[in-house]
Amino acid sequence: MTDDIKSIADAIVAIEDDGWNWKLVPQDLQFKPEVLEAALVHEANTLDFLDAPEEILKDDQIMLRATNISLKHFFASSEMLLTDIEFVAKAILDKPRIVADFGWRHQGKVPEEIKAHPQIINILKDKNFSLRLVEDGTGNDLNAIWPDHLSDKNIVLRALQTRGDNWHFVPDALKSDEDIIRAAIEEGPRSVFILKDCPPNFFETQSALIEKRIKDAPGDFVHIPDSLKKDKNYLLKFLAINGGVINYLDKSFWDDPEIIEATLSSTERGNESYSVFLEWFQSRSIEWFQAHPDYLRRMMLIEGLEDFMSDKPDLDLQTFNAENYQYQTFVLICKLLDAFGIYGLDPAKIMSEAQESEGSWLDEKLGRLCLYHDVLTQSVQKSFGVHFNILASIDLEGSDNSGNDFLNDSNPFLMAATNFVYECLTDPEHEVYQPDL
Repeated sequence: MTDDIKSIADAIVAIEDDGWNWKLVPQDLQFKPEVLEAALVHEANTLDFLDAPEEILKDDQIMLRATNISLKHFFASSEMLLTDIEFVAKAILDKPRIVADFGWRHQGKVPEEIKAHPQIINILKDKNFSLRLVEDGTGNDLNAIWPDHLSDKNIVLRALQTRGDNWHFVPDALKSDEDIIRAAIEEGPRSVFILKDCPPNFFETQSALIEKRIKDAPGDFVHIPDSLKKDKNYLLKFLAINGGVINYLDKSFWDDPEIIEATLSSTERGNESYSVFLEWFQSRSIEWFQAHPDYLRRMMLIEGLEDFMSDKPDLDLQTFNAENYQYQTFVLICKLLDAFGIYGLDPAKIMSEAQESEGSWLDEKLGRLCLYHDVLTQSVQKSFGVHFNILASIDLEGSDNSGNDFLNDSNPFLMAATNFVYECLTDPEHEVYQPDL
C-alpha cells in the first residue's frame, strides 16, 4: 500500500480506512496538517512524534489531542510544553495516568519544579483524581496517588479490583481488611504473594478464599502458617485442587505415597500439574524412577507420550550400519530410557515423529522423552556416548545449545543423535570414526 500513497489525499483516504495506515504514509507527508488531523481524528495507533517538526511538538492543542490517544505523546511534547504549568495541568486532568509515569518510565522529562507546583499539588490532593488514576488500570497506579489517599479504603479497593498487583502498595493497616484481601485474591497475579501478608486468623476464617488463591497461585502455599502445613489432611485438600502445591510442601512429605497419589490424581483430573521443571520432580532420582514404574507410566501419559508408547516395543539393539543406523539410534535411546525407568517407548513411533518434524520449530527433542528431568536427560546423553566409546565428551568449539549437538546440548534434537551416528560410521575425519559399530 505504501506505493499507493503519493499525495495528501491518498494519505487521508488510507488513514480513514484504517488508522494504522498512518505508519505507511511517506515520511514527508505524515505531518502535513491535513494528514495529522486525520490521524488525530481516527486515533491512529501508529502515530509517532519521533520525527515530528518542532512547531508541532510545541503546539499545545495538537499534543493534548495526541495525549488522549496515547500517554507516550505527552512525553514527546517539546521541552517548552513540559515546563508549561497550564499544559501539564490540562494533560493530567484529562489523563491522570500520566502522573504514574512521572517517576519511572519518563523520569526527568517533567521538571521537579513543575511536579511540585501548587497547581499540580492541588490536583494530586483531590481524591477523585486519585480514584480516576487507579481506575485507569494500566499499571501499579496505587504507587502514584497522593500518599494520604493510601488510607482511603475505597481508593485502595478500586485499585486492587482494577489490577491485583497493586497489592504491593497496600499499606499494612489495610492488609488485614477482608474486603481488601478478597479483591487482591480475585485479581492478583501469581507473582504477588498475597498470603504472605494475611493475618493468621484469616487462614481459619476464610477457607474458600484461601482455596481460590492456592488454586490460582500454588506458590502462595509457602506462606500458609506452619501449623497448618504439618496437617497432612490439610495438604491433601489443597493437592486435590492444584497438584503444583507439592513443590511448596515441606520436603518431609515429598516421598509420602498419599501425597504423591494426590498430586498425580489432581493432575490427571486436569488441575494444575506438579510441573516437571520444578523442584519436587527434579529431586526424583533415577533409582526412584526405576522403583516406581506405575508412577512413571502415569507421568508419561500426563506429559502426552502415549503416541510414542506400545506394550511390546522392539528394543533388540543390532550392530549399526549405513542401512539401519537411524532406526537403531532410536532403539538405543529407548533401550537406555528403559534401563532408567521410562518403560514402553517405541523406537519406530519416535523415529517416525522425529523424521516428520525435522527442520520445524516443533522438532522432537530428547528432553520430552526424559520428561524434562535434567539428570535423566544427561544420563541418557552420557550413556549414549559410552556406547560409542566416548567416556567424556569434549566440545572444543563450545556448544551453542542449538540442539544440534546430541552429546553436549542441554536438550538436543532427536535427529541430532542420528546425525552423530552417521558421522561415526561414514566420516574418516570424525573424531570418533568407527565404521564397525
